[in-house]
Amino acid sequence: MTLTATNADGSGTLALTVTVTLSTGPVITSSAAPTLTTGTAGTFKVTTTGTAPITIAESGTLPSGVVFKDNGNGTATLSGTPAAGTGGVYPVTLTAKNPVGSTTQALALTVDQPPAFTTADSATTLGLIPFSFTVKTSGYPAAVLTESGALPPGLVFTPGPDGTATISGSTLALLSSYRLTFTATGAAGTATQVFTLSSVL
Repeated sequence: MTLTATNADGSGTLALTVTVTLSTGPVITSSAAPTLTTGTAGTFKVTTTGTAPITIAESGTLPSGVVFKDNGNGTATLSGTPAAGTGGVYPVTLTAKNPVGSTTQALALTVDQPPAFTTADSATTLGLIPFSFTVKTSGYPAAVLTESGALPPGLVFTPGPDGTATISGSTLALLSSYRLTFTATGAAGTATQVFTLSSVL
């Protein structure tokens, strides 16, 4: 635009350019469902858009070994090595603020934990007497269990939905020892256990 000033002695002009900057509130643009793994160093970056400066804060419980940091440039990080045994889902809330306003994001941090067997590696069944043994594992998400090796006649291996499996039934096989291998497969890896099942009178 041109500004013109006029008085009795004449006039003068000034070419003036006005720049209008649109200010916008913050928006969190990163995923709301990051994943880390126990025992493994990892980093998740929180990103935003909007008019600077943008600050980011976190509320909620994080797994041991993981910390939150506002980087001061419209981003933040969740980083660290989740401690053993911290597998699970951690609901936290992120809040981004700038001079225009604020916004929140419900974030579900998943910590995968490799499976591990938590029950004994042997058991004994008595001939003709109903038998049941539950194989258990830890880890997150719950592992799927499989079995290899011949079971005594009359016994069956049944996987469960929660990281367990059951060997059950009754057998006529006496004075025998059966070597089995259990495999637990989870999102963060696999584990195996060599299991000895003895059948006696």
